[in-house]
Amino acid sequence: AKLRDLVLQLAVRGTLVHQDPNDEPASKLLERIKAEKINRIRERDLREAEALQEITDDECPYALPRNWQWTRLGEIQIFTNGFAFQSKDYENSGVGLVRIGDIQNGEVALSDMKFINPSFLKSIDPKFQVRPGDLLIAMSGATTGKLGFNRTDETFFLNQRVGKIEAVTVAPKFAANYLATKIQENLRISSGSAIPNLSTEQINQTIFPLPPLAEQRRIVAKVEELLALCDELAARQTAAREHRTRLVHLTTAKDESAFKRHSVFCLKHSELLFDSVPALRQAILSLAVQGRLVQQDPNDEPASELIARVRK
Repeated sequence: AKLRDLVLQLAVRGTLVHQDPNDEPASKLLERIKAEKINRIRERDLREAEALQEITDDECPYALPRNWQWTRLGEIQIFTNGFAFQSKDYENSGVGLVRIGDIQNGEVALSDMKFINPSFLKSIDPKFQVRPGDLLIAMSGATTGKLGFNRTDETFFLNQRVGKIEAVTVAPKFAANYLATKIQENLRISSGSAIPNLSTEQINQTIFPLPPLAEQRRIVAKVEELLALCDELAARQTAAREHRTRLVHLTTAKDESAFKRHSVFCLKHSELLFDSVPALRQAILSLAVQGRLVQQDPNDEPASELIARVRK
């Protein structure tokens, strides 16, 4: 977990991949973003967000690379808060409804999803639709700030207290990487009330480190590569824990059948022995004094005769 956090922190600080001086600087990208955002708002007849505050030096937590620029999240995205569907509208089939609890492990989960009659598609503003690839954020509850992509091929409805972040000419996965580093801060911000709660204004006012678009793509690729390695490491650690458990079972086996069963497992996964050196040392010593480490030779002097000689 700490390694994953480190990868994300390096990514959003501009120290994970190299900077290319030939990339379009963030200042010019921001101009294009503002123009594109205005066009989208006009095309969809959306209400413009309230004016954003100027960024002060005190707000900037660290220095950015030369071609990057601090901006506010509201400058580079169009944010939509969900529609207040009523529980009486829930049905057993239809169009899925994304609620806070449906954002799990970085994506929209279908296991406990509720459904809304498809007729709502005609009566509700299309902005409340969650299309494939959309990025969502939980805005209240114990998981405030939790993020998830719609990785399915389906379109859903957006429920209240779930926000949709539409990044404008910004790599959505880079935006998600940065916001993932802000989850704990968002929880602190939202913890003033009985139910943790983030407002649209708070989200729009969040400062955002904007890199050149080409560098965003390089960062996303590197983050995915490194987090995949983290997944491999986590799987290896889980297997190593199982191996340590089996070593304990090996040394406490009550009969020969159990001993053989656990020893076969340990030998089959012997590459994990070096992940469990302390447990392996203990197992070796335990097996040694139990008479299970080397073969017995029937020609050896029996221990009863040895004890008689010892006493003499």
